[in-house]
Amino acid sequence: MNAKEQLDRKKARRDQEELAAAQERAKREKENEGKARMENYKKSLGTEERAKLRERALVEIRESDEINNSFINEPLIEIKENELIRSQPDWKREQKCQAEAGAAVTAIL
Repeated sequence: MNAKEQLDRKKARRDQEELAAAQERAKREKENEGKARMENYKKSLGTEERAKLRERALVEIRESDEINNSFINEPLIEIKENELIRSQPDWKREQKCQAEAGAAVTAIL
């Protein structure tokens, strides 16, 4: 293998690594944006709505035969709340609108 082929292979490997790193960064950014939107949504709920959401999450966790009551903790409750929110039609509609808006901005750029 000559020097040019070695350089080409190194460049191709570097390009692949950079692409993989960029894809991983984009994935993390998308996850962080999703978490931020979820937190903002929860903050926008009124006290009564928030209490209902928490109670519904607790009821669903307790009704599940998979989880022992002694293992119910705050992170588990928050995960269940997030699942309940994501299953709501208005949340899905909002996420679709935000995705479309993001695509439109990207197309303009």
